[in-house]
Order: sequence, then C-alpha cells, then structure tokens
Amino acid sequence: GVSKSIERDNLDDKAIHMLVILPDGKIVGTGRLITEGKKGIIGRMAILPDYRKKGLGHKLLLELIKLGILVGINNFHL
Repeated sequence: GVSKSIERDNLDDKAIHMLVILPDGKIVGTGRLITEGKKGIIGRMAILPDYRKKGLGHKLLLELIKLGILVGINNFHL
C-alpha cells in the first residue's frame, strides 16, 4: 500500500478522480486529472499488481484523456 503521509496531497480536492472497476465491482486501479486552464495533468495512476499487464493502465490513461478533452483540455502532461 501507499504510506498515509503521501496518500493525499493539496491537489486531491481539485482533481477529477477515476477508478478502474471490474464487472464484479472490485476496484483495481485509479488515476487523476488536474485541470489548469487548457492544460491537464494526469497522475497518481496505479493498478493493483495482480491486474497489471492486462491493458487496464492504458485504458485508464485513454479515458482520462477523453475526459480532459470533454472539459476543454488540449494539452496533457504526465
């Protein structure tokens, strides 16, 4: 797991958070998008170890980018 001291930061409240949820309801991943004008910062992406190498991180990244485009972002940073 992640240390409680770094689990949250001062950007969490303004970030858009996205979860990767399997059909059975299990949460296996997360990521966030922070918007600054027309710039989007994607970060804090994580997939549980047993679910890596299955393309879930890639799908999560693409969905965060799609969401950013919907809210007017045209420049993304990781």
